[in-house]
Amino acid sequence: MTLTFTTLGYPALPPSIQITLQSEHANKSSTKHIFEESIRQSSWSNFSWNGFRLPGQGEPYRTCNKWSVIGCLNSYLHNGKGNYFQPYKKTCSRSSCSECVEAWANKQANRAVRRHVKRMKVLGGKTSHVVFSPPLSAVSWDYKKMDSEFKRIAKQVGMTGASVIFHPARFDKQKTTPYASPHFHTVAYGWFDGEAISKVAREKGWTVKKIRTIKTEGEIFATIKYLLSHTGIKQKIIETKKGTKQLRTSHTVRWIGDVSYRKLRVEKEEKEERVCPECQFELQRLRLKDGLSLLDRPPPPSELLGFSHCNAFEVVDTFEKSIHYDDLWREVKDESKMEREALLESSVTGKKTSFYCQRLEEFVS
Repeated sequence: MTLTFTTLGYPALPPSIQITLQSEHANKSSTKHIFEESIRQSSWSNFSWNGFRLPGQGEPYRTCNKWSVIGCLNSYLHNGKGNYFQPYKKTCSRSSCSECVEAWANKQANRAVRRHVKRMKVLGGKTSHVVFSPPLSAVSWDYKKMDSEFKRIAKQVGMTGASVIFHPARFDKQKTTPYASPHFHTVAYGWFDGEAISKVAREKGWTVKKIRTIKTEGEIFATIKYLLSHTGIKQKIIETKKGTKQLRTSHTVRWIGDVSYRKLRVEKEEKEERVCPECQFELQRLRLKDGLSLLDRPPPPSELLGFSHCNAFEVVDTFEKSIHYDDLWREVKDESKMEREALLESSVTGKKTSFYCQRLEEFVS
């Protein structure tokens, strides 16, 4: 079985860096199991260390993980194929959301892959999964003290740069019960000196352990997503310049050394335009007619994926805001003025198509 970013619950990367994950890597991490445990186990919600909590312990919004539909109702421009539909699940992409925590991890891992890809392209070399564990007495340390000590240790053992993910806890063998044991996971670059590692262990009590070499981009994604599934989440309330208070979440993936934001610039990923494959108009948010909501409904039937003659939806936004009239006039310039007006009227009222998708009755009712 081959997994892609789409099957993992997050839109695929641009074609320039398409990544395919082999199922053996995804299964090895048991990431899905950990996300499920984070919601089910009370021991996860009760855990806290120095203000750090575990992911997925907050309340979801009303729309989280609920179905919605975007599409194009310009059936008169689709050569008889009907309307175009693209169902999707809404997500808030918050680390604290019990419903969207996996989507959040996918998004963060996706971003991390792009930075690692750029680093390897510019500077070369392979990356490794390396764990830095402080002495047992570190449980009583302040986090800032521990973080400063970690950075000094990392330089001493030969690390030149890394993405850093902090874990405030370890788990029992069943991965269900956390206990305080702070440590740092890194996807790191550099030549790690064995003698320096031994010296750090003797003098400082820190253990530096290389888990494995990461050879492919897919393995980077799988590794970081797994590490994010039980990372430490720290939130604090800050006061803005306007005097209002906001809840801010600290960065869960930090970058140091030659992959830091200061030393390595990565171009922002261009937002993929969602357009109809037939008429090239931008896809619009849709809702069931009469204002019925898709929330708390079962997944849309398979007939509602792609082109369909279903006529049960209407555009949420106004037609004037989402369609450029000039483009539409050019599309139907060979038609008479009366026919053009009829086409525009049918697109606004949604009365162009005349029959419903049979299986949609269960979905709507």
